[in-house]
Parts: sequence; C-alpha cells; structure tokens
Amino acid sequence: MRGVRSRSRGAWTRGPRAGVSLLAVLIALVTIAAAAAIAIPAFFERRGVTLENACRTLARDLRAAQHRAAYLGVDVRFELEQDGYRALDPQGRVVARSGGKDLLERRFSRDGVFEGVTLESIHFGDDQAVLIDRRGTSTESGSVRVAFRGESRRLRLERSSASIYLADPGEPGDSDRPWEDHE
Repeated sequence: MRGVRSRSRGAWTRGPRAGVSLLAVLIALVTIAAAAAIAIPAFFERRGVTLENACRTLARDLRAAQHRAAYLGVDVRFELEQDGYRALDPQGRVVARSGGKDLLERRFSRDGVFEGVTLESIHFGDDQAVLIDRRGTSTESGSVRVAFRGESRRLRLERSSASIYLADPGEPGDSDRPWEDHE
C-alpha cells in the first residue's frame, strides 16, 4: 500500500495513507449505474405510473395553454390526436410555455417515458380540438380517454369553470375528481 514518508529512527519510511482509492470510487459508481439501469425502466414499466404521469402531463399542459391564452390575450386552439396534442396560436404556430423555451406540444411516440400511451375517445367537437379564449376559458366542454397497455383514465374539461377533472380508475362510472396542479 502506498503511503507518505515519515521520519522514524533516523530513516524515512512509508506509512499508511488515509483515504479512498480511485478504483473504489469507480466500482461504487458502476454498481450504482447498474442498479439504476435496472430499476428505472422497471419503475416506468408499471402501467399505473406511466398512465398517471401521462394524465397529469396532459392536464398540466392543458392548464398551461389556458394560462398562455389569458397572458397573451389571444385565443389558443388545443388540438388532440391519438399520438399526442399541441396548442396553437391564431396564426397556427405552436404556443411556447412560460419562459418561451419549450413548446406546448407532445408526441407520445417520440417520448421514451410515454411510449405506448395513446389518446382515445376524444370528445372535443368534430375537430378533436378545444378553443381556449383570451380569458383562458374553454369555449366547450369535452373529454378524452388516456390509455396505456389496456388501462385507461378519462380527463374532462368543463366549459363554464374551465376546471379539469380526472376520473379515478376502477371507480363505477369513472367518478371524477378535480385535478389540482401542486407544482
């Protein structure tokens, strides 16, 4: 073992050196990385986790579109299709989130976390879109079913209050509960 030189009985000798070797640190990092490589995909393979996160993301993005419409003072069209959704301004451009970097748009097939998620039973008018007016209020009520590997949850938007509701899975009649953004 390598050590530091110290003077003992008139001669320089090597004594033990305190600390952790670089090899020990690398072994610990490789072990942690291997555990994460196994655990993270297994966590997201759970249907309930992915479905719940997809529903929350859709609700959060719908709420963000309402906020952007009110903030910008323009109507925003929130279009839904089987593979995702997007929020468009009156000129047909995708609306940017607050801060202006990310866009209010999602394609499940391009997002590794949500791969396999689909939007089904879209009931927002004939064009599968909801118009959000410049006050941030939707001009119509509607709902969409978010599905993943045989399970699904319903998200509903109420016109009069602009409230967003998520149906609890497994409840008779898909009982709705208000969705609240706590982030």
